[in-house]
Amino acid sequence: MTDETIKVRFRHPLDGTALELVLPASATFGEVLKMLCRNGFIQEKPAGYGFIIDQHLCALNKSLISYVPPETKDVVDIEINGMLTIMT
Repeated sequence: MTDETIKVRFRHPLDGTALELVLPASATFGEVLKMLCRNGFIQEKPAGYGFIIDQHLCALNKSLISYVPPETKDVVDIEINGMLTIMT
């Protein structure tokens, strides 16, 4: 287990509000999603959300460190994308 942390800045998918947090590097995007919903930053929805770093869609089962180089010292911008469900 590592005690590395990563400073991240999330952007709300609707109003662009920013939220900066320091999170464990080992946290998965799925865990982060649950935390953001639980704390009221975003609302739970059936289609869910995606996280995008540098135009790359991150897998919910992967850790933050999977997408952020360990030597990164700056705040990492993470876009929260409200995934669309297309009904046919």
